[in-house]
Amino acid sequence: MKILIYGLVPILSFAVFLIGPLALTGNLSKASLARIVKREPAVPQEGTKTAAPLDGLAQQLRDKEAGLIERETKVKARELQLDQREQELNDLRDRLEAIKAEIDGALQDAETERTIRMETVALTVEGMKADSAAKVLEANTPEDTAEILALVKDKQRSKILDAMNPEFATRVLSSMQQKKL
Repeated sequence: MKILIYGLVPILSFAVFLIGPLALTGNLSKASLARIVKREPAVPQEGTKTAAPLDGLAQQLRDKEAGLIERETKVKARELQLDQREQELNDLRDRLEAIKAEIDGALQDAETERTIRMETVALTVEGMKADSAAKVLEANTPEDTAEILALVKDKQRSKILDAMNPEFATRVLSSMQQKKL
């Protein structure tokens, strides 16, 4: 009997040494025991219900993964579109700023040119007789006449205003007051 015990102790300790870690890690199953003993695991029959829930879960996981990949693709495409639109907006903003600068320059040039013309007309009117200057200026709007007369010397301005139609002269003086010329 002692010999039998001495022979079984190493076999049992070997079995415990192999099965113990499997049991502790949660990997103790028929399949793992069959691998240890070198037997093929039993193939589940088609009628068993244990494989079906796992297959369904696996399919759901694959479907969700495919959905996530599709969403990620759409998000990346939208991000690309947003980047393109942002670049287009920046390009348009740059073009608008350039056009605005060009328009501002043209307006400044036009204003400078108008001021030069008004000064030229004022010098011409200043050299004319008061009656002739009044007739010429009455052909303009009261606002333009006021601007021209603002550039004429005070003494000549008063003579020209005196020679003008009183109603027109009143409108010219009113325009000069409003514009503070």
